[in-house]
Amino acid sequence: MGERDAVMSARRALGRLLSEQRRAAGLTQHDLARLVAYSRTTLANVETGRQNAARDFWARVDEALGAAGALLAEYDVIEAAMEAIRVERVRAARRQRLRKMEDARLPFLAGSPVPAQTGGFEQLDPGTVRAVSEAFQAADRRVGGGRLYSAVLAYLRAEVAPRLVLSSGGPTLFAAAASLTEVAAWMAHDSGADGLARQHFGQAYRLAITAEEPALLANICAGMSHLAGQLDEPRDAVRLAQVGLEKLLRWSNFGLTARLHALRARGLAAVGDVSGGGAALREAEIALARSGDDAPGEWISPFDQGSLSAEASAILRQIGDLPGAEEHARQVLSLRVGDRVRSRAFGQLSLAEIYIAQRRIDEAAALGSAVCGVAPTLASARVLSQLKSLGAQLRPHESVGVVDDFLRTLTAAGSASPVRPEWPV
Repeated sequence: MGERDAVMSARRALGRLLSEQRRAAGLTQHDLARLVAYSRTTLANVETGRQNAARDFWARVDEALGAAGALLAEYDVIEAAMEAIRVERVRAARRQRLRKMEDARLPFLAGSPVPAQTGGFEQLDPGTVRAVSEAFQAADRRVGGGRLYSAVLAYLRAEVAPRLVLSSGGPTLFAAAASLTEVAAWMAHDSGADGLARQHFGQAYRLAITAEEPALLANICAGMSHLAGQLDEPRDAVRLAQVGLEKLLRWSNFGLTARLHALRARGLAAVGDVSGGGAALREAEIALARSGDDAPGEWISPFDQGSLSAEASAILRQIGDLPGAEEHARQVLSLRVGDRVRSRAFGQLSLAEIYIAQRRIDEAAALGSAVCGVAPTLASARVLSQLKSLGAQLRPHESVGVVDDFLRTLTAAGSASPVRPEWPV
């Protein structure tokens, strides 16, 4: 599967999402076709991935189904991915032509040119891998990793892995492969497949060692630290974050430093080291304040005030500072707008749990209902799991009207078929 095929797989996933939302609305294909003034054949072909409809089609079905822009947003992300691939291919072709021109002008200096084919595979430009990685990350933020994981995995196995052995792409190609493998790890984690996520993080780390990219190594350590915390292994979370900080000693990036200190703080708080966690959180705040001086980091995941507030809220909730946790959770919601749909959902769920601890049951249930409204468009096992946990905490209060409404909505949201990662063969 090539990068274009990987995006086509995402298009088929979008078609399945359209089909799910149509059925959830109680509409047949004939019903929806009449509402949007397109033929039933077009609708059927789009739902099965046989046809790529124009943006106007997606705008109409989004409005007709009350999808609040989710269908249209995912269409835009997929189209942006295709454009990124097209642009990078044009650039790669231009670079190849320039190399051939240099070889033709100076054959005695150029030496033997790199063959266009190696072992039956065309050369893969690292920039193409990077463009694909960024496109998938953008889609992941909007719709969750479950719908995209299989496409990323297939692209890695069919397009990237063979060229790591057969191509002369050098360290940059290994770095690009490591970055995309890290994306696969996050998508597996979001799909609830934490065992696969651990494997992918390990693969990404080994690729980054080959690439000799300390910032990339530190970034992957941050991902592994987060996963360790989610797996209730806080001591490993602290250790992995510390390794990441050590990798950055010769490559300063304050944003990534802030992220690693925040992960250390969360792990330390989880093991009961309140003073150590507080000190690490202050280190994260100091580093983030200096992140405006960072040079652009090609392989580094963004870490901003919203990210730090999310970590701080979790840490303060662990140590019992509910007012402080609430303040930071509210800041997350004020900063997570636009395409940060999943991050906002996590922020809402975090604030809902704080409300429960404060016995503000009505407000917690209202936030749960809000997340239920976007859950069908997010292929995120983590979001659904946290929603179900919230439901379990609120069930003793089901006699309260707003709680009963939330539990009914949650039952409907939880009955949708989960999107699971697919095996590549």
